Amino acid sequence: MKRDYLEDYIQYLSLEKACSHNTIDGYSRDVKQLCTHLLENGIEPNEADRESVQRYVHQLKGSGNRPHSIARKISSLRSFYDFMLRERYMEKNPMSGIHSPKLGRHLPDFLTQEETELLLRMPKRETVLGLRDLCILELLYSAGLRVSELISLEARSISFEQGYLRVIGKGNKERIVPLGEIAVAMLQNYLRQARTELAKGADSHLFLNRSGRLITRQSVWNLIKKYCKNAGIKKNVSPHTLRHSFATHLLENGADLRSVQEMLGHADISTTQIYTHVSRKHIRDVYDKAHPRSLERLVEIDE
Repeated sequence: MKRDYLEDYIQYLSLEKACSHNTIDGYSRDVKQLCTHLLENGIEPNEADRESVQRYVHQLKGSGNRPHSIARKISSLRSFYDFMLRERYMEKNPMSGIHSPKLGRHLPDFLTQEETELLLRMPKRETVLGLRDLCILELLYSAGLRVSELISLEARSISFEQGYLRVIGKGNKERIVPLGEIAVAMLQNYLRQARTELAKGADSHLFLNRSGRLITRQSVWNLIKKYCKNAGIKKNVSPHTLRHSFATHLLENGADLRSVQEMLGHADISTTQIYTHVSRKHIRDVYDKAHPRSLERLVEIDE
């Protein structure tokens, strides 16, 4: 490239958009793949037209990429070329007329309340790592955190007196998430009994590995897999599964959608609506208790 457009774009995402490291890594990876493809075909990124980008998208489809992956890449490229136009590196947007594949709504697995309780009984709370792992599972479930939010927590993120967490979510947006008494008690025990043993340096993060360094996303993923196996849970459980379970259980037990939206940190309530797949039994219970023509209500009236 004659000019490092990708580097300019990364600086824009970091300095002006204040995107997270994960977002910047994902966008820059997608854009770099397109730039490599264009340059291999003798086309500079600022000289791309609709046809050249369309050929790249067709190549993605032919390479076996899933629709969700292609849609994400197209979103990244659209952001990149919006930036290119904004900076006057180009006069025409090559993404014009290029559409993302239609996506069906995918509902990830969630744990039942019984499965969740079973999972939370697996860590050995009498050990340092077991107490740490228990707190990790508890926060993913009882606060509905993303794994990136969890590992970025510091001790100062917790207000024990008021019972809440201060969480930095997507787009560097801060939100307040309530904590239950069980989670507060577990965190107090962890900080008193376990974290002091794990801390070997000046790292201020809440959750550390056995070497005293920040625990990784992969480590959190692996410990969830381990405890699910120990619990005999056959579902494909990830950190997001616990977040999904958090929202599902709140809605099943009568929480309103707006409150769940706030706790999850969703900018748009339409994103939260994916969690409204409450059980048929819950819907039936609501009907029986609320509708004037339900059998239960009619029996009460007759009596």
